[in-house]
This record gives sequence, C-alpha cells and structure tokens, in this order.
Amino acid sequence: MDYEYNQYADDVAGGRITVCRTVKLAVKRHLNDLKRQEDSFPYIFKDDYAQRAIDFFCEQVHTKGALARQKLHPEPWQQFIIVMIYELGKGDDPSNEHNWIKANPNLDVSGAISTDDLRKALMNARQKSTGMAEFLTKRMDVWINNAECWIDDMHWSRCVKRFSEKNLTGLKCFGALDLSKTTDFTAYTLYFLLPDGRKYAKHRFYILSKDMIEVRMRTDTYLIEKWVKGGYIMATPGETVDYGFMFEDIRKDAQVYDIEEIAYDRNLSSLIIAPLADSFNMVEFNQGIAYMSEPSKAWEKAVSERKIIDNNPVMRWMVSCATIRTDPNDNIKVVKPQFTKSSKRIDGVITSIMANNRLDVYYAREEAEKSMDVSRMIY
Repeated sequence: MDYEYNQYADDVAGGRITVCRTVKLAVKRHLNDLKRQEDSFPYIFKDDYAQRAIDFFCEQVHTKGALARQKLHPEPWQQFIIVMIYELGKGDDPSNEHNWIKANPNLDVSGAISTDDLRKALMNARQKSTGMAEFLTKRMDVWINNAECWIDDMHWSRCVKRFSEKNLTGLKCFGALDLSKTTDFTAYTLYFLLPDGRKYAKHRFYILSKDMIEVRMRTDTYLIEKWVKGGYIMATPGETVDYGFMFEDIRKDAQVYDIEEIAYDRNLSSLIIAPLADSFNMVEFNQGIAYMSEPSKAWEKAVSERKIIDNNPVMRWMVSCATIRTDPNDNIKVVKPQFTKSSKRIDGVITSIMANNRLDVYYAREEAEKSMDVSRMIY
C-alpha cells in the first residue's frame, strides 16, 4: 500500500516540494530513523498503526464553511504531522529516564521539554490518584484503556481497611442522598470523622426491583446479584424505586448515630423533603460544575492521602466508572462516560463527595469558632 505521508517525505527530501528548514530536518530524521530500524535501533515505525490515526481524522467532518458536514481528508503534509507520534515501546518502564526520549525526541534540545520537567511531572503524578494515567497519556503518549478513569483502582484499594462499624455508635455523621427513578442507583451515604482524623464511609444502595436483577447483571455488572445477596444493595419492589425503604433505613441509623445533616440534590427533592425535613437538617447541594469542583477535588485529595476508609465493594465499581468533565476555569465535575448512554453508575461517588464536603464545612466552621473564642479570651 502506498501511503501519502511517505510520498510527501520523499518529495521533500528530493526537493520537489518547497518547505522550511525545520520541516526538512523533520523529514530527514524520519527517513533516517526508518533506515536504522534494520539495525538495533530502539524505535519502531509501523505504517498500519500510522494509517489508523489518519483514518480516525478521515471520519471527522468539517463544522462550518463550504465543506460543512463533509468528511475531512488531511493533505499529505498534514498526514505527515499526524503520524509523527512518539511513544514508549511495549513493556518500557515509564519511570526509567532512559526511555523518555522515545516519547520526547526533542528532550533537552530546544528547551521546550527537559529531563527535569519530566522528573517533576512523574513525582507529581505519583502523588495524585489520576496522576500516572495522566503522565502516561500526556507525557509518554501511551494509550491506556482507563485513561478516562478519574481515580485509579490502585489508589482506591488503599481506602479498603478493616474496621468495625460498632465503633461508629453515637458518632456525629453527615449524610447525602442521590435519588433515581428507574435506571440509576439511589444512593444514601454517611461520612464519619474518626478520632484519628480519618473518615469512614457507610453506604446503602437501592435499585429497581428484584425482577430486574438479571437485566442489570447484563447491562451494569455481573456482580449485582452477589451484592444484593450480600446486603450491599436493596432491590425494591415496583416499577420505580420505593424511597420508603431508604427513609426507614435513615430513621434506623438516626437511632444509632448522630446525623448532623443530610445533603440532597435539587433533582427529585420534592420526594424527600416532606418525609425527612421534620426530623433532619436537610441541606440542598448544588450540582453545577462551579459548585461541585472544589468538593470533588477535596474528596480526590482525601482518597490520595488515604484519609478515607470505604469497604463497600459497590463503591469500588462505581469509582472505576467515574470520569471528570472540565471547563475553561479548571473546574471539574464527576460524570459517567457518555453519560446519556452509559450503563455505568457513579451515584455513590456523588454522595461521597457531598457528604465529605458537608463534614469538612462543619468542622472547619467549628474550628473557626474556637479560634474566635480564643482570640476574645486573649484580648
């Protein structure tokens, strides 16, 4: 198969196309690298892989102008740019500095990217739950299947610790609710501040009827039935989730724990205010990206620093489903991948963010009030 980008490179090298000096150098390096592959050269160029990248662009369409709604066809010079993707080789250790030049051929050359830059990026990546995926995709050009995953399983697994819920009796806690009608889970979460400064998460999940379990096993995860039998999920009867079971669980919890407040989403809020408002301090929690961003980042940080204990197996799955959407102001919001079509569920992640935030706000306010009292005593 004749590839247009190869013909372009040959034409540039042969002087048949007028280009600037930097393009000539790029073409020269590419052609030299192709010749060196026959030796013990560590870099490999595969035409079929390169063509896949071009084919992807050819499936996109123009959005405006005379060619609007017509598919793109990159010119040969554009194809040459597209296929010049440098990445680590299969099995290369991304923490080995000797491998970095494979994905960064301009390393320590022009000042655009330096070894020190990558060292700092790697060090920062190891401190964040999403850091290594970001480092691999953005710094090493490695395609990984879970690149979209907000919090990777390695970091989340550190939140699973032995803990007896008998130790929670009488403790102050902060609740959060995320309601559903049919497809999503209804989630009810409590967050407790433990004496050692860590936080304990307690969850209850509710789904639509027992008759739908087999369907949910096919569309959501095969573990649904196991979790229902294990008591981690309650399958309620009827064609919509019966919130009465959740209300009863909340009232039972209130007899054991000191529920300070319960946060809720405005969506479907009319269904919960009346049954709960007389007995609990209900706090509306805005779900807009500008309002969810800082609470989401704070929860991510707490997970990364191992300050949360969460032993619920349903949460491990929900965390693996969670991705983030950003805006131009660097705000983030947790969403499902292709959330209008996806069967992935993140309801427990949302309630965790909400409950964790209300706990943080309460104790920050309490600390501030103590500081004010001390200052009055001093002056």
